[in-house]
Amino acid sequence: MEEHAGGAFQFLADDDGCIATVHRERDRSVLAYVLPQVFVEVELDWDERAAFLLVGEPVDGGRPAGYYVDQQGRKVRWHLTAALDRSPDPEHRGMAKRLRQVTRRSGFDAMVAQVDGYADAIREVLPQLPALVRELRS
Repeated sequence: MEEHAGGAFQFLADDDGCIATVHRERDRSVLAYVLPQVFVEVELDWDERAAFLLVGEPVDGGRPAGYYVDQQGRKVRWHLTAALDRSPDPEHRGMAKRLRQVTRRSGFDAMVAQVDGYADAIREVLPQLPALVRELRS
């Protein structure tokens, strides 16, 4: 699954200025892509057998500490669907609705569909993603 996700998000890793890493734990793997204005984390949750995609702004050129919130209690990560919901573009909101339908399932096949759906969404919204994340932060 990591290999599939890595291939699906290779376009981010190929972006100039991207720092791509993989973090493995017992219950999950996180493929992280830190770009100058935004980061994208593909979380492969082995217990839930599902994939999630979190976005946020880099801190000092890297991923912020914490999970959803940092040590100061500030929210630093959001699900991609939350960013798409806030977009003024109705196509982005429709994309969020479709992603929610895909993420209701679990299992290997569901994870493949989730990873593919997230990759397609990020590819489409990447130019607007920094602004969408800033909107979430405010």
